[in-house]
Amino acid sequence: MRFPALLTLILPALLPLAGATDLQLPCPSEMNKVKDILEVNCTGQALSAVPSGLPEDTGILLLNANRLTSVSTAAFLPLAALQDLDLSENGMVALHTESPLPSLRELLLSRNALVDLPNLQGLPALTRLTLAHNTLQNLAPEAFRAVPLLQDLDLRGNRLQTLPQDTFAGLRALKELDLSDNLLEELPKELLQDLEALETLWLSGNLLHTLPTDFFVEGHLFAYVFLTENPWHCDCNLFYLRKWILSNEGSVYQPERGLEKTKVEVAPEKVLCHSPPEHQHQPVIRFKADCGNVGDTDGDGYDYDEEGTPQKTTMSPSPTTHPAVPKEHTTTPHALTQPPLATTSPPISSPSSSSLAPSTSHAVPASTSTPSTATPAPVSSTITSTVQPPSTTPLLTSAPPTTFISTTPLTTAVSTSPPAPATIPKPALPPALPPALSQCPLACFPPAVPQHCLPLTRQGPLRSSNLHLL
Repeated sequence: MRFPALLTLILPALLPLAGATDLQLPCPSEMNKVKDILEVNCTGQALSAVPSGLPEDTGILLLNANRLTSVSTAAFLPLAALQDLDLSENGMVALHTESPLPSLRELLLSRNALVDLPNLQGLPALTRLTLAHNTLQNLAPEAFRAVPLLQDLDLRGNRLQTLPQDTFAGLRALKELDLSDNLLEELPKELLQDLEALETLWLSGNLLHTLPTDFFVEGHLFAYVFLTENPWHCDCNLFYLRKWILSNEGSVYQPERGLEKTKVEVAPEKVLCHSPPEHQHQPVIRFKADCGNVGDTDGDGYDYDEEGTPQKTTMSPSPTTHPAVPKEHTTTPHALTQPPLATTSPPISSPSSSSLAPSTSHAVPASTSTPSTATPAPVSSTITSTVQPPSTTPLLTSAPPTTFISTTPLTTAVSTSPPAPATIPKPALPPALPPALSQCPLACFPPAVPQHCLPLTRQGPLRSSNLHLL
């Protein structure tokens, strides 16, 4: 009968001890297989203060997903070997760094409520700092001068609108800089000047319209550059970026960020124009406009078809401007629709001893004189004609080019001896041509054509004002 009474007295005394034990449960720990240091995991325990009694040889301390709204580095002074500290996802509004942590190498402060960058003066060995998804609006000049060994700086997803030109001064060891998903509208030309070791640059997801000329240090090679999801304005001010992308296509990537990891792919053509409307949604590297001597000297030009698909064209040198040619010279030599006929015929003479030398030049009309209206003489291998003196009409007029077509083979036998009209037998003469044929086409006769028969053009028979002196 006494045992139950004693039990009722003992149990209430034991319950508070059990509750105290639950509150003071130690965070699990194990050796980190990658870094070979002790890792203590206090993730997601709803802690509102840094627990005490942690192992002094703790190298990695995980305090993420708790309720640590305000933290002082003084709480970590007993942990002399502390290298990595994760304080992300705590709703933190302030981090006080009066007490130095000389061995700390990685500090994770992502997904908190920090408005200002904490003082980094007591963290000289820091190599990685993540401040992603806070509410940072401004960064002071030389904000990271106290951490010259920094290699990885993550400022993604804040509210940064502008950056001083010397924001990252002194970070000569920095390899990765993430400025994505901010509100940056422009960047100073000197922003990257000190970042000699930079390999990865994130600029995607901002409000950038252009980049200043020489923004990227000349000769610097990047492994990854992210430029997508910006409202690039494709005008002459963007030629520098366009040319840089064309020269570094293998370094321009598009990110596909997931919950657990980020996938990237080479995608220089995914950097798109946002304005003006005629270039909207077109790749920046395909944009081409006539900007005079802006400095775009490459030879590849791009324009778009009616559906907006970029079409590549090759730019040719500008045509040379020649002095104006007087109108009277614009018809010489005549344009022929077939190669000029070369003849090996000997000179064809007339009784008046006027002769034409053998010709290998383009065929031209016989004379510039007015065609005879008399009955034409019979056609023969020896042509008797009266050569009139040259007309005073200006030579070389602007008549359209004349096309000569002969359907009769050159079969007329011609003597090879010197001109001797009396000894050359005359073949039988065809009947005299009627007057109606005085303006027949050249194709009506063999190559030896009487003066009265004019060549035809597409507009009809040539007039005397359109004939050219042989």
